[in-house]
Amino acid sequence: MIISDGLKRLAFLLAASDLTEKQLTALFSELRHTSPDVFLRLVRRLRKVNAAVLETELPLGIKRSTRQVTHEKEPTAAQIERLLRVEAGMPIKEAVKLLQESLMRDWILPADALNVPTKLTSEQFRRWLEKVLDYVPASAILHHATSLRNSRVHVDAGDWPLREGPTDDG
Repeated sequence: MIISDGLKRLAFLLAASDLTEKQLTALFSELRHTSPDVFLRLVRRLRKVNAAVLETELPLGIKRSTRQVTHEKEPTAAQIERLLRVEAGMPIKEAVKLLQESLMRDWILPADALNVPTKLTSEQFRRWLEKVLDYVPASAILHHATSLRNSRVHVDAGDWPLREGPTDDG
């Protein structure tokens, strides 16, 4: 039987734990009876807790690995700017305010990621996004930006009301 890389990684993490073989057997049984949705919700919640703990316990200024940040920072910042500024038509200040509020529901952001110049140019907006990307994964910021964009773009049919009254048909 070929063991997948994911299973190997999970086994490695469990090997590093202090669980007994009896506890591991019970865990295996419990996992088999847990739906993927329930399991993924638990993992997401633990990731948020882990990020919050790291953010509060590490001295300010310690950032995520630069290996993760450098490859995705600039393209992600440009993509977020496109979602919010171009597609959703938001002014820069509104885009910053709404994105900050949305991110702060799920993430603890340090002061340097919250500080935004009062007069923002497009370039300063991208630099601010790059600062936030030092602390929050690109996928999370893109998720929040996409949600904001969708809420702006997919408005109800009230924008184009049907005309009442006689038609050209007669």
